[in-house]
Amino acid sequence: MAKSTKQPQDHPASLKEAEDELIALAIEQAREQLKNGTASASTLNYYLKLAGSRERIEREVLENQIKLLEAKARSIERSETETQAYLDAIEVMKNYGYQKPS
Repeated sequence: MAKSTKQPQDHPASLKEAEDELIALAIEQAREQLKNGTASASTLNYYLKLAGSRERIEREVLENQIKLLEAKARSIERSETETQAYLDAIEVMKNYGYQKPS
């Protein structure tokens, strides 16, 4: 009986990893088609559009918007932490050495 040479498939750990793997495969396939001159018109147009200055600017704008949103989220988290620290400090000060006069 002959041994099977088929290797077990590697399954990505997450949906994101699976998507990234499929995208990488599609890009590699498109690269080969472009090199061989067998790429479809839609593939060619897609990569020509990516090379355009408008597309590059839009991509930069989106990247900067993401950075801005991340900075805002960090700022909100810091603000919430600071607010809680102030509230804790006020509570400690209320109870520190305070006695009602008799």
